[in-house]
Amino acid sequence: MITEYGNYISDKYEDGIMNYELFKNEKIKILWILRETHGRFNPNPETKSKEYEEDLKNMENRDIFVTQIKRIRPDVIICGNTLNDIKTSEINFRKGTEKSFSNSIMANNHYFCFKNIVFINAYHPSKPTKKYVPTIVAAYQDWINNKDIENWPVFDWNK
Repeated sequence: MITEYGNYISDKYEDGIMNYELFKNEKIKILWILRETHGRFNPNPETKSKEYEEDLKNMENRDIFVTQIKRIRPDVIICGNTLNDIKTSEINFRKGTEKSFSNSIMANNHYFCFKNIVFINAYHPSKPTKKYVPTIVAAYQDWINNKDIENWPVFDWNK
């Protein structure tokens, strides 16, 4: 079941907004998306487990994922190397302005800027360095400082 606020509740777990009253009063809404193991441990977080790939192929799981994001409607989406798992036919982050991180620790990852939202594709935080959080914050600051002056597109949640 997906609640009106985007929480997914099943017999195994619940994810989404854990405190809606606190969330709704925040000026900037942040959604952090990580790969769920659901009890399956993948010793190499840089590679996707076979079970995870199978879960993503399941249309119901992808639809749940997209529905949650659309109901939550965050201003900032931070993905732990999961941005490419979002169905671009439903949430096309690639129409945003693609930018590279200022720090080489995320040289293979990017973030996508719109006037009203930023999609930050950081690497998975299972092996963070001292520069992990500051690199994400720098991408966020770049978006905040430029969203009103750059000619970035507006993200349309209704498409």
